[in-house]
Amino acid sequence: MLSGQQLEFLDTIYISVAGMGIVMFELALLALFVWLLSKVVGSIGKKQIAPAAVQTPAPVPTPVPVAAGSVLSDDEMAAVLTVICEDSGLAPEELVFRSIEVK
Repeated sequence: MLSGQQLEFLDTIYISVAGMGIVMFELALLALFVWLLSKVVGSIGKKQIAPAAVQTPAPVPTPVPVAAGSVLSDDEMAAVLTVICEDSGLAPEELVFRSIEVK
């Protein structure tokens, strides 16, 4: 169609704008298709999934108070707790210490 012809400046602008318009139109259609597909798949998934049973939280164990004549000071007990938490990767709230024995 345009082979061998000299293009004017306005022709090049028209072709560029038309090309960008076509690309944007196709992207809008693709976005609409993805949106519709997600709605269809989401509705199918909701029909197949049974309602989950209500999970009750695990009971929180009550900590045992440390004896008054403890061998370790509060700072030493905090250091032991810190080391155990770092090594196990657990949060301090997830651990309950019943006693600490020094050997």
